Amino acid sequence: ISRKNTICAVLSHTQESLKYLWEIVRRAYDNMPEIYKPKHTKYNESELAFGDVNSKIFVSLSIRSTAVHNLHISELCLIEANDIRASLASVGPQGNITCESTANGVGNEGYEMYQDAKTGENGFHARFYPWWVQKEYRVPLNGLTIYRSKEEAKLPVDDEQILWRRLTKKSQHSLFEQEFPESDETAF
Repeated sequence: ISRKNTICAVLSHTQESLKYLWEIVRRAYDNMPEIYKPKHTKYNESELAFGDVNSKIFVSLSIRSTAVHNLHISELCLIEANDIRASLASVGPQGNITCESTANGVGNEGYEMYQDAKTGENGFHARFYPWWVQKEYRVPLNGLTIYRSKEEAKLPVDDEQILWRRLTKKSQHSLFEQEFPESDETAF
């Protein structure tokens, strides 16, 4: 919002997530210090534009018919391949693209892009973050003593995180590895 002539876009996989993602953008703008906040010329449910600098940010389910300088794709593995490809095509060679996603099995466009990024075949940099980077994923022990299995002993987590893991694995069943991955191999 502070760069002239810049169009930023966020691609979402569902209408519900689109609203959530827009809320993040809206909240950031509404709460920024007045000294840094540019005057908006358009502010609706999906777009925030700044006429003084000829820039805007918007959210969409598909991005076509516009050039984008900065693109963020949310839940890459859950978006249809054609919508991903069309949106990627909207970003010029000097643009910035970031993607994030929960894994969604093997074979989808997000999986293929991640695998190609790991081998350096597409210009992206693969990054994986296991569930334990979210420090709130823990359950107080309340005096309980945790005895770790061999598998649990290998994890770089504390006992409150182990308890959270056990309870969450029990409730998530086979979805645990996808929703709360511990490696990029098991995530997919």
